[in-house]
Amino acid sequence: MPITDQSERKFLGSGLLALGCSLGALSAALSVAAFDHMMAAANVCGSNAEHCLTCIGALACLGAGLFAVSAGLSLLRPYRPRVAAS
Repeated sequence: MPITDQSERKFLGSGLLALGCSLGALSAALSVAAFDHMMAAANVCGSNAEHCLTCIGALACLGAGLFAVSAGLSLLRPYRPRVAAS
């Protein structure tokens, strides 16, 4: 027996999908900012410019967004009771 009913699963799944989409948009914005920052750093420091926290933040937001989308999609699947193996 599931812990949540179907309407609650739809609500939570939709919320997680919205969160995943917003984290994806944040990741895209951070990627653009990181790209601009890396181009500026390459002009100042040369080709040995290291990655900064903006690059790491973009990657972390992308990972969290993918995790939230996958969790939301798993909640939106219809509930099917499992048959116990005998």
